[in-house]
Amino acid sequence: METNEIYLLKKNMQLENENFIVKKGTYLKVVGLHDVSDDLIPTKVVVQFDKINGHYLINEVDFKNQLENNSLYPITAPKYQINDCVTHQNHGNGTVTLSNYDKILKTYLYTVKFKTGSLVVLENDLRNCQ
Repeated sequence: METNEIYLLKKNMQLENENFIVKKGTYLKVVGLHDVSDDLIPTKVVVQFDKINGHYLINEVDFKNQLENNSLYPITAPKYQINDCVTHQNHGNGTVTLSNYDKILKTYLYTVKFKTGSLVVLENDLRNCQ
């Protein structure tokens, strides 16, 4: 795991030393790693949850176990960023104004401003401007 990687919880997660459970369907972002250089101290993964304030520490071993047990689904970074110029087969060139990962479709949806107006478009339907 690397800093800035994003995951989707596929199962509820009980946080160690915390009084609550994070529900499945919540996004988790890795914001840092602690004690990476010290082999005697287990590395802690610093995470931030979608819609939950604060940062939380998870043991690296526990985090890797969650990945192996398919409790976490890795989310790739969006292909296009806000203000990127993109081309759509039917609507021509436009500018990305918003991107959002769809949990059901398991892909990014982009709001793109075209000359004819703004539309929500699947990532696979877009190309970089020429």
